[in-house]
Amino acid sequence: MVDRARNLLKTIYDSIYFHTFTNGLKDVARYLGFNWSDQLLTGSRAAVLRLQWEIDPTEATKQMLIRYNMEDCTATQIVANAIDGFQREPQEGTLSTPNLVDIDTLQVPYQRTYGPFATTSPEFRRINKAAYWNYQRERIFVRSQPRIISNKKSGAA
Repeated sequence: MVDRARNLLKTIYDSIYFHTFTNGLKDVARYLGFNWSDQLLTGSRAAVLRLQWEIDPTEATKQMLIRYNMEDCTATQIVANAIDGFQREPQEGTLSTPNLVDIDTLQVPYQRTYGPFATTSPEFRRINKAAYWNYQRERIFVRSQPRIISNKKSGAA
């Protein structure tokens, strides 16, 4: 069984972008249509519930933990099936999943950078360096001096 295990999160991080705030199981599975029976029970709360069950082993607490774990397994299977489908569709030449885009179709034949600044004029090189330094100063802050902090707050540079 372990030899067939795979890291779903790595697959998601590598090539799948769900319309969710995180790549956590709860967010992704909900996006794919799965709902837990207890919306308030999370992994950390399940750990507390497990501790509670160890202190006072009631059947109700045990059933709640079992249901939560089974639903997590079901959600994981739903995510795995969706990933398999996403990966299979481009290979088969079909894209029937809504909002699915094969990123290989987005490749462009040219690089999207301007490349290094090329000039024979030392003055232009110096101007370009100063412009880049000014850009960094305006966009990237290391607030180590009070004068810079107050200047940025007042809008002066």
